[in-house]
Amino acid sequence: MPPRAEDLNRALEQYVQTFPDADRLEAHLATHPDPGLREMIRTELRAVVSETEKFLWAQEGGVSWANGAEEHLFQHLRVRHPWLERTAFRAIVGFSKWICWHDGLNA
Repeated sequence: MPPRAEDLNRALEQYVQTFPDADRLEAHLATHPDPGLREMIRTELRAVVSETEKFLWAQEGGVSWANGAEEHLFQHLRVRHPWLERTAFRAIVGFSKWICWHDGLNA
């Protein structure tokens, strides 16, 4: 049985706080008794972070937050990760803005 959307969103909020932290994720996952479920959550969250980075790096001319980049990113991620809710997406936005600053991706 795949993880529930609420479990994925809650785990994402724990995993990504400015940037992904495997220790926080593991502490959160320790509450799930099923090792298979824990691995599915890990895999899904790593995919969201990876997809986010690919999206940011693919923006020609840089990422323009003033021109709807946040909404475009949300819609892009929802295609591949339909469980993603806006509340948990806030963690991805924080990470995205940090990575854009850190790696010079801002337009």
